[in-house]
Amino acid sequence: MRFDWQSERLHKVLEFVSTVHDLCAVLGMDFFSTVTEVHPSLNDSTGVQSKSISNDTLARLAKTVLTLKEDKKQRLQKVMPLEHFFSLIFIWTMAVNYISNVINFGIFWLLACQSCVCFQEIPINSECDTPN
Repeated sequence: MRFDWQSERLHKVLEFVSTVHDLCAVLGMDFFSTVTEVHPSLNDSTGVQSKSISNDTLARLAKTVLTLKEDKKQRLQKVMPLEHFFSLIFIWTMAVNYISNVINFGIFWLLACQSCVCFQEIPINSECDTPN
C-alpha cells in the first residue's frame, strides 16, 4: 500500500517536472536552474537518482508551474497587439496589390483595345495604288 502512495506521488512530481520542462522551452528559460530552485534532486544533470516527493516539493512545483503559465500568458498578451498589427498590414498589402493589378490590367486592356481599333482603321490593299 505504501509503495502505491509513493509511486503516485512520484508520478505527480514527474508530471510537474515535465510541464516545467515544456514551459521553460517555450519561454526560453533554463530548465535545470528552474527545477533546482524547487529541489536539487529534481535536476537530472546532478546524477541524483532519487527524487524528492515531499509535500513541500509538490507544492513548490505546482507554484512554479502556475508562475511559468502566468509568465507565458503575459508574454502572449504583449505579442497579441503586434499580431493584429501585422495582420492589418498583410491585409492592406493584399488590397493594394489587388488594386494595382486591376489598374495595370485595365491599362493594358485599354491599350490593347486601342491598338486593335487603330489596326482596323488602316486599309490594306492588295493592289498597288498609283496616282494617275
